[in-house]
Amino acid sequence: MTSPTEGGSGGHPPGIHTYHHHLQKPERSCFHSYNKVGATKHDFTMISKSVNNVLYFAGEHTCHEYRGSVHGAYLSGIRVAKEVWDNDDDD
Repeated sequence: MTSPTEGGSGGHPPGIHTYHHHLQKPERSCFHSYNKVGATKHDFTMISKSVNNVLYFAGEHTCHEYRGSVHGAYLSGIRVAKEVWDNDDDD
């Protein structure tokens, strides 16, 4: 069994993964979302809608195609940035 290691990217040989115990290092704790059984694409669409073009929602939980992933978080951030830009009233 490989012992856990800490460090930056590039400091580990290929195939070795780093991990941590979130109770021992609470500053590194994280969360993830999951779908309720029966969730549909419509549910993700509804949770990602802005409120009066003032309050916007982004994150992996708002991206149906890549839910629960960094890709989903990134793409939803791009989506919200475009929405904010398109709804800017300062033109």
